[in-house]
Amino acid sequence: MASRLLLLLLMVLLSGPLRAEAIPGPRVVFLSPDDSRFWMMVSGFMEAVAEDLAIPLEVEYDRKRHRFSYLELAEQVFSQPALPDYLLIMCKEGVTTQILQRADALGIRVFTFNTDIPPATRDSVGLPRENLPHWIGHMSPDNRDAGQTLARLLARRAAPSDAPATTNPDGGEPDAEP
Repeated sequence: MASRLLLLLLMVLLSGPLRAEAIPGPRVVFLSPDDSRFWMMVSGFMEAVAEDLAIPLEVEYDRKRHRFSYLELAEQVFSQPALPDYLLIMCKEGVTTQILQRADALGIRVFTFNTDIPPATRDSVGLPRENLPHWIGHMSPDNRDAGQTLARLLARRAAPSDAPATTNPDGGEPDAEP
């Protein structure tokens, strides 16, 4: 009896990792607004993180770089037989609300980032999790604060200093000019 119990316990313990590997992770799709160098770096970073976390990530690039082609790209994702679990998008004026509402109706969780939420979207659907439960979050940079910080750092670096431009290796005064 004890040996059967031990065998059952070992089977349960050893089958745990096998079951975890057999269960696929969440499917994530990122709709890149274009294929510029910046967005290629963003998607490259996402792909590296997804690989580290063993999460399938699909990146779709809007090569036409227009809000309506971005909406078309989202519709292509929404019409796939296997819908993603998560959708990562940048807010684009005039189409963000439609993408969010369609994804919410399909049960796809959406995270928006990089740009502020368009006022029309805020007016019609609010903020993440207010009216659309599948819109799980938003993150955008504070460009004004970032610009002020950059200006302060550049001004500080450009300020004249009392230190000589060159010094001798022994720490003494700079060599006199010939």
